[in-house]
Amino acid sequence: MTVGSSWIKSIRLNSLRTLNTLFNDCLERHAPLRRCRVTRPPALWMDNETILNLQSQRDKLRRETHQSNSESSWSAFREVGNKIKIAIRKARKAFMEKALLSNKSKEDWRMVHRVLHPCRQPLRFDPDNLNLHFATTARRTLDVESTNQDELLHFIRGLTDKEGAFHLESVTQREVLRTLKQLRSDCSTGPDQLPARFVKLTAGCLAGPLTTIINNCISKLYFPHSWKLARISPIPKVDTPVSEDHLRPVSILPVLSKVFEKLVASQMTDFCTGESLLRDTISSFRRGHSTSTVLLGIRDDLVSAMKRKEVTLMVLADFSKAFDTVCFKTAITKLHHLGFSKYVLEWLANYLCGTRHYVQIDDRKSSPVLSEFGIPQGSILGPMLFNLYVADLQDILPPTVKSFQYADDTTLYTSCSTPQITSQAESMNATLAGLGAWSNDSNLALNSKKT
Repeated sequence: MTVGSSWIKSIRLNSLRTLNTLFNDCLERHAPLRRCRVTRPPALWMDNETILNLQSQRDKLRRETHQSNSESSWSAFREVGNKIKIAIRKARKAFMEKALLSNKSKEDWRMVHRVLHPCRQPLRFDPDNLNLHFATTARRTLDVESTNQDELLHFIRGLTDKEGAFHLESVTQREVLRTLKQLRSDCSTGPDQLPARFVKLTAGCLAGPLTTIINNCISKLYFPHSWKLARISPIPKVDTPVSEDHLRPVSILPVLSKVFEKLVASQMTDFCTGESLLRDTISSFRRGHSTSTVLLGIRDDLVSAMKRKEVTLMVLADFSKAFDTVCFKTAITKLHHLGFSKYVLEWLANYLCGTRHYVQIDDRKSSPVLSEFGIPQGSILGPMLFNLYVADLQDILPPTVKSFQYADDTTLYTSCSTPQITSQAESMNATLAGLGAWSNDSNLALNSKKT
């Protein structure tokens, strides 16, 4: 790194650090954090204005009753207590009816799970050991070596741009302001300690300096180092986890990094749509596509085959830790083939390399560990990059085999008449061999237990 580039980098770091410091200082003055002890999570239906007002009235009557000890005071206190019980029963019934009438089954089951299992046992894992386990997922799955950022940049500079290659454009203050206001308020606070709720409230003040920082990062092909740090919250997959594999790492990123990523993702989406880089059979993480799109597409093909008196041979393929094993150099190669310019690839190399994460369990934190593989989980760009990473799978399939992809779940199938089953099975086995070769080249591992 030259003296000039080092100076520019320090300016960018200082600008972002100053912004975070000013925001946190203001937050500490006007809305400081206070530690409180939660013995059990509150019932979801207790957040009711009527109940809260009655409880406040009850507490006031309790104090007055203990002071006067009169029969009228005790009678008023008991009456309010009965009203609270009735209000809670009504609120609980109304909450259940409303929740179970939702059109989204995922929300229904989440609510049922929270009601039936309100409190889990505390995790008894060492954060440092758990963090190291998550960081070495790719090595344990594939036993491969990583590529550092200098090697990636040297590889990228040897490429040749295609005509009409994708370039990142500067963003406007209006775009930044709109993106800030679109942030979710119910997301957890990341390592930067900036709550999304308060970021949205101060969006008008943050939009100007944040626009300058983002445009400097785009022009200098840089993603801020402090935005590459993730806090991992381990979530149990089973009721009683006893090993590290029973825990799912949920990554929580700095809130302002999501603004930058969302603006970049918007430009990438427009380019992918204009160039038709993703086929309609890739349904994950795309507007207008979902699991229903996949299921309806497969169902229609199966019904059509049955009407033609044909049988269908189908393979459901699953990849092990697909997001965690993505190779940076392979990703750069595929994106260049899809028409991304060297300028964008250098920025993406900086975005992917140098990411760190630490595990937090209650008040215990591990030391940060470098991530050498994988798409940053919890990020905005991650799902789109993974879709582009696996988009070339359908190029290796024969015309007779159809495919639907949803994240790391891939469905391959073909239909034929009954006398052709044997020959078609041989053809499908050859397709599976090609799928295995493609997965090896893409640094992905087929999960034999789930395929």
